[in-house]
Amino acid sequence: MTEAWMVNGESVDMILWVPTPHKAVPFDKYTYLGFTGLFNMIHWPALALPLGMSVNKALDEWVDVVPSNELGAHIQSLYDPETYHGLPLSVQLIGRRFEDEKLLAIADKVS
Repeated sequence: MTEAWMVNGESVDMILWVPTPHKAVPFDKYTYLGFTGLFNMIHWPALALPLGMSVNKALDEWVDVVPSNELGAHIQSLYDPETYHGLPLSVQLIGRRFEDEKLLAIADKVS
């Protein structure tokens, strides 16, 4: 995991990451914690930042992809242009262990 912090031999301050494998979902439909839970397990501070943008059914293009497993099929089945329209988009910032204050300072600058 330490290699994730190195780019061209230089250490980076933060990792910009996705919080989910899908756009925002309705309240009771969130099913996959792999993009957030991982950082809790390895004790890296992380936070989600809203992008100030939302899903727009007029702009989003559906691409029909054959899912490679049941989880992918389930995630794909959640998408409905009417349900998703207007839901917020966000990104996730991940910091190094014990650098919570640095993460918050960078998140403040990014937002």
